[in-house]
Amino acid sequence: MEQTKFFRKERPFQLVLSAKGNPAFVQRQRDRLAAIATASGLWNPGPQKKLPPMEQMAIKLGMREEYDYFYRVTSDVVHFNPRIALRSGWGPDPKRSQFSMVNFARYYLGFCQVYSVMLFTMMARAFAKELTLSKAFREGITKLEKDLDGEMRWPEAVTFEEMNQKPPSVILAAEVRMMWEDPNQRRKWKREVAKVAGDAAAKTS
Repeated sequence: MEQTKFFRKERPFQLVLSAKGNPAFVQRQRDRLAAIATASGLWNPGPQKKLPPMEQMAIKLGMREEYDYFYRVTSDVVHFNPRIALRSGWGPDPKRSQFSMVNFARYYLGFCQVYSVMLFTMMARAFAKELTLSKAFREGITKLEKDLDGEMRWPEAVTFEEMNQKPPSVILAAEVRMMWEDPNQRRKWKREVAKVAGDAAAKTS
């Protein structure tokens, strides 16, 4: 609708793709969401049958870190940000660099590929029953999860490369991965992380 309104005002002669509203379809989708809300008990749809704010849903599901991460990344990309603009410049030195989105094309492609699969599989797991996913479909989800877990490096919001830092070697990354997959090492790391988080909370209180 917004596209239609914009071009109707600025360029009424230009042919654009538009669609008419379908109140009956919208109402059916609202009813379906309300049914999922009632069955799962995750939110109260209310008389308007609306979803709660995304942040509230993330907190309710114990996904605050995931929400904050993706919110920060997407906000940086869609709004003007000097860091995002500057990191598109690459060259032998600061005085001889070329600014182009092509310089980060592979990064954005990898980011979309990795995290779209992550979010898709999480959604499929969370709503498998409501979406009546078949056994074959769920098996495909399991394969996607294994393939994703096999990736040695997921794209970071702030990369070593853009900060002119040498990234960890492949050998070091593999060694850390092997240590993490050792149950004894993982428990040790989790205790250390909990200790660091507790110390930080104590300092800020």
